[in-house]
Amino acid sequence: MKTGVLLVNLGSPASYSSHDVKKYLKEFLLDPRVLDLPFILREWLVRFKIIPNRYKQTIEQYKRIWLETGSPLIHTSQEVQIALQHALGDDFIVAMAMRYQPYGEVFSIEAGLAFLQQAHVAKIVVLPLFPQYASATSGSILEQVYSCVMHSYAIPHLHTISHFHRHPAFIEAWTVRGNQYPLSDYDHILFSFHGLPERHLAKIENETLCYRTQCMQTAEAIADALKIPPHKYTITFQSRLGKEPWLGPSTPDVTLKLAGRGVKKILVFSPSFVADCLETLYEIGIELEEQFINARGERLELVRSLNSHPQWIQALKNIIINYDQLV
Repeated sequence: MKTGVLLVNLGSPASYSSHDVKKYLKEFLLDPRVLDLPFILREWLVRFKIIPNRYKQTIEQYKRIWLETGSPLIHTSQEVQIALQHALGDDFIVAMAMRYQPYGEVFSIEAGLAFLQQAHVAKIVVLPLFPQYASATSGSILEQVYSCVMHSYAIPHLHTISHFHRHPAFIEAWTVRGNQYPLSDYDHILFSFHGLPERHLAKIENETLCYRTQCMQTAEAIADALKIPPHKYTITFQSRLGKEPWLGPSTPDVTLKLAGRGVKKILVFSPSFVADCLETLYEIGIELEEQFINARGERLELVRSLNSHPQWIQALKNIIINYDQLV
């Protein structure tokens, strides 16, 4: 009997058209785990304030990173699925799903689970592709998975992996990626993680699933493996939305302060993502670089994400096969 593997990432608009971007933003932002506000307030904010004010800006951002093959995240995800299937071999069936707005050959979570069950797998390993646990990412994915199977007459044998933020194979993949850059050439290094409202952390019942702590552990492990001394790097958070307090320090704020201190060359890791997407390619690779140059910096470079790098494919294989050893 084969083992099914369901890899799940966030999702992407099918195109950068107004219709597709609005559709994606609506599904994403109306998720109560993403915008954890009372239903009426969330509906009003998303439908009548956030989307009308942001969709045109989001369209322009996607235009800057779009590939001939479509969304970078979807393109990379398909490469990962194919490469991992080859690495795991015939005893496994690997499916790729998106939490929001799947398209092309990428499944929805419901369709991905159905595909694996129809293949008569003995068990299914579900791996949200977010190294650090957050309710808005891995939590939302796992809730959707459980919702899809809870009414099944024959509930499949599931193994879910909620985080892998300091798994040795994950850290090694980032170490290999980081060593592709001349680290000594940069004045300072940032480890930029996706931000969260601080109120999300106040709701955590299990401290081992604290997002901030897991981000710190990831960054420190990568820095240690790459022999980056503590004084040469800073851990920051990006992608703020709204005026309420978010995790800090802010990536743009730190970058501008470094420029003001005469720092000329910055290298940025984004280890909360395993595939390049809007948050890495645009927010860091374009927007943050432009801000740094305008502040009289000389060079800001993004360390490309793990994407379909062979070391990451081997790390995924390790994580999936040894899921019961994860802490």
